[in-house]
Amino acid sequence: MEHNVRFSNINGFDGYVVFETRYEGPATTMKTVNAKLYLKKYYKVESNELTALKEAGIDFGKGYVPKKFSFDVEGTVYIGHGLYPAAEKTRLGLSDALGDLTEVYFTESATTAKKKWESAHPGKSYWEETGSFKDEKVVELYLSDLEYEIERILRDYRMANN
Repeated sequence: MEHNVRFSNINGFDGYVVFETRYEGPATTMKTVNAKLYLKKYYKVESNELTALKEAGIDFGKGYVPKKFSFDVEGTVYIGHGLYPAAEKTRLGLSDALGDLTEVYFTESATTAKKKWESAHPGKSYWEETGSFKDEKVVELYLSDLEYEIERILRDYRMANN
């Protein structure tokens, strides 16, 4: 399942992330892959500095995609087409290079429903058939390479314009 999650003013950036979740069993393992990050706004600079960044190739207006990035997303994992939430919120760490592999733990009632469904459907996984990740929220961005590059570009710009 593909997820598209918007965020606002995290470390001065607005944008959105895209990633896929896969539900693999027999254990309740959630795998996240194909993470992408798009930055649409940057609040920590003046408009003339945004122009300098754009001229240097960092254009937030088009949805800038950093070469290296990581982000954390928090949400709720469900089974049973949204009937049974996991025992606690799930936090995923994704990056340009790696996804996440998370073991999800469910309440006793969800585990009972899972066992009952699987006994009625031999050879099938309740988790793989009905798992979902919802109520997603980007909670952290890790962009040290980009922030360093922005700092360098703006330092050069300010020196040239003073």
